[in-house]
Amino acid sequence: MRKVGIVASGSTVIDAAVVLNEGEERNVKAEDLVVIENRNGNRIMAVCRTGRGSNENLRVAGFSPGIAYARLGRHPSTAKEYYSFDLDVLGDISRGTLEQNKTLIAPSSDVLLFEDRDNPMTHLGCPNGSVGYYKDHKNWIIPMNAKFITYHIGVFAVTGAGKSLLARYQVIPFLRSSGFDVIIFDWKGSDYAPFFNCKITMADLAKRRRSSRLSQNSHG
Repeated sequence: MRKVGIVASGSTVIDAAVVLNEGEERNVKAEDLVVIENRNGNRIMAVCRTGRGSNENLRVAGFSPGIAYARLGRHPSTAKEYYSFDLDVLGDISRGTLEQNKTLIAPSSDVLLFEDRDNPMTHLGCPNGSVGYYKDHKNWIIPMNAKFITYHIGVFAVTGAGKSLLARYQVIPFLRSSGFDVIIFDWKGSDYAPFFNCKITMADLAKRRRSSRLSQNSHG
């Protein structure tokens, strides 16, 4: 891990912003994982979200020498330029495993970046299985813990990102191997139905409904 910046003003227990060291704007990317060495006494894992580039000489709220340079196609001074990322807190890792963070994040706390040779996934507890790897880091295997199955599970991504494949090949087998039954509603009939033997089609349901109605009428 290496230091990439410090926490800016306005931090809370659930989020913060990091002002990057000079040159780190070329290295730190959205979705990178970091550790905040909180000056208030704990270590916090967070993920980089929205990034921003700021230059006081190019503020568009009013006319300035920097804006005048821009109008002429020239570049103003970068002396007042800096880069930052919003940080979403994942949890407190002071005791080795991820827990809810309840401590205010102190401004000017050091922010360290997890590099590829590190493995932040070790802070996610004792796994019963895995569900692939963290994007761009094939050695960061994402663990799954069966005790959290009874919590809500959500899979969200843009169209074509692989939600159905993730559910079909990773999530569903993990649920079943952990002793849970699974009911799948495959409205298109192509994402899951062709890959499972135990299935009921809409036509089967219609037949059963008609049969139930006939049975009720005959007993009426």
